[in-house]
Amino acid sequence: MEINWIRGIDDQSLEHKAIWLAELTRQMPELPLRLATQHRPGHAATHISNLTAGSSALYCLVTFDDGVCVTIRFPMPGSTNASLEISSNEVSVMRYLARTTIIPVPTVLGAGTWDCGLYIVTEFIDGVLLSHHLHMGLDPTSSILTPTLIPDAELQRAYHCMAQVMLELSKPTFPSIGALVQTPDAKWTIQSPSPTTMQPATAYANPPTPFPRNPFTTANAYFVDLATQYLHHLFHQRNAGLLPDPVAWKEKYIARCLFQRIARSMKTQRGPFRLYSDDFSPANVLVLPNTPSPDIPDTETADFSVTSVTNWSSTYIAPNEFTYTAPWWLLFQSSGWEADLSQFMNKRTPHLAMFLSVLRSVEDEQVARGTLDIAIARGNGRLSSRMAESLHTGLFWFYLAARKPRVFDDVYWAFLDGRWFGHLGSLDERLALLSESEMEEFDACVEPQVRGGIWPEGPGVEKGDGDGDGDGDGDGEDGILEVPGIEPSGGLV
Repeated sequence: MEINWIRGIDDQSLEHKAIWLAELTRQMPELPLRLATQHRPGHAATHISNLTAGSSALYCLVTFDDGVCVTIRFPMPGSTNASLEISSNEVSVMRYLARTTIIPVPTVLGAGTWDCGLYIVTEFIDGVLLSHHLHMGLDPTSSILTPTLIPDAELQRAYHCMAQVMLELSKPTFPSIGALVQTPDAKWTIQSPSPTTMQPATAYANPPTPFPRNPFTTANAYFVDLATQYLHHLFHQRNAGLLPDPVAWKEKYIARCLFQRIARSMKTQRGPFRLYSDDFSPANVLVLPNTPSPDIPDTETADFSVTSVTNWSSTYIAPNEFTYTAPWWLLFQSSGWEADLSQFMNKRTPHLAMFLSVLRSVEDEQVARGTLDIAIARGNGRLSSRMAESLHTGLFWFYLAARKPRVFDDVYWAFLDGRWFGHLGSLDERLALLSESEMEEFDACVEPQVRGGIWPEGPGVEKGDGDGDGDGDGDGEDGILEVPGIEPSGGLV
């Protein structure tokens, strides 16, 4: 198979990736062989696989003379240096989880840089992506769950796998919000959040406004800063073609200002805080391959024993609210879910109820074994109780909008605006809620666009050609680079 998709937000990003891919291909197979033997001295490499495309990296397998197999991963670059930073953070997270939790993660044998980016060498762990068992479609890297045709018993076993990992990930606690980093002396420290984990849309817009340089000590401060970055991104994005209707500028500006107000006023959980992975889904969990059924000829039995959890690149110490929110991968039922938000709640209810029931049973099991603090497990301290509460209070939608730039505006107007500010009669009613300084900014930058379709000429604001989807989350159809000669990821990783 010859095509995989690498998505970028603009021509600069695509050019960067094309150069990276050409250089990586030119150095095959010498580069991965050299890196593999560098981190397994004393052993000779006997076989190397072709490059395979995953969701955020290219990788290959190298086998040694003693039968050991390792994975060489080459994370795909973005349009900024943030992709290197986030990959470095992934190594730290994997090493931390291996030392302090029972979550099965691949052992990191080494990591570093080559001519055009970062590489990571890990042990190879055999397994099949849980997403394959859940019939998530033809794309094995998809994180869109479509469980409607899956037998309940099989779905419950899969949910049990996910619940176990999520519960373990929620146990380590930290004093502040940011990136978990391992220092050269093997100690752990918390640094400022990576731009691409805190706000991918803004990170790839390269705005002149600096990102925070220190960790956050409160969730409110984190959310307010994130909301501010959303506002900056509106003015500094290069994709003017995203807003063919000038009134969309007015809607987007009002939504971001009022979202910022919600962030300032909402009550949040105090620390300590917990690790959270934006990308965690059944597409990142490996389970044992199917085995022949002993009872029914020519059939296989699915084994849901977790062998490894992969792709920790978007993992960071986050506000507790992210951990306490019902998982997004559970609720999304089709790739076009965002076009049908009005039906979203009805579609998610049965599967959410099943997942929460499974999560409660896992919590009960751990309480009985003494591996879950009984004080945490009581009443609303349970993870399952917090998740259920997030949907009743509407906070689920706030945190979804905070984490998913692609759907921010749809989620804000469908689920947040009315809950916080009452019935919406007209946009002018919402405009009247803005502060004096927000109105001044509106008059200077937004109103000219609303009236005459004129792009606001502000400091650092650059009109783009409309290429790309502008949210930096890799979901858009523009800015696609075809990569010949690279195999798409299969079930074995």
